[in-house]
Amino acid sequence: MALAGALLVIGIADQAASAIVYLLASHAGLVVNGESAGILRVLVFGAGTDYALLLIAAIRGATENEDRHDAMRKALLGASRPSWPARPRSR
Repeated sequence: MALAGALLVIGIADQAASAIVYLLASHAGLVVNGESAGILRVLVFGAGTDYALLLIAAIRGATENEDRHDAMRKALLGASRPSWPARPRSR
């Protein structure tokens, strides 16, 4: 079930990336051929699948010791930190 939801989100991200490239190509003069569009799709699906597996593993690892909802919250917070821009750490 979790994998099907992850693939749905990855598919939405793929469509969003394709739409952004289309807008750039039509308004900013970006040249896009079939090869670059295919590479974009591979990169989006590869990164999305990798991130989904990381998140699923973090949730499964955390559910062994605590409540399911707390584990999901901690896993989402832990997995989102690397994806946000760098910011100074508070001491």
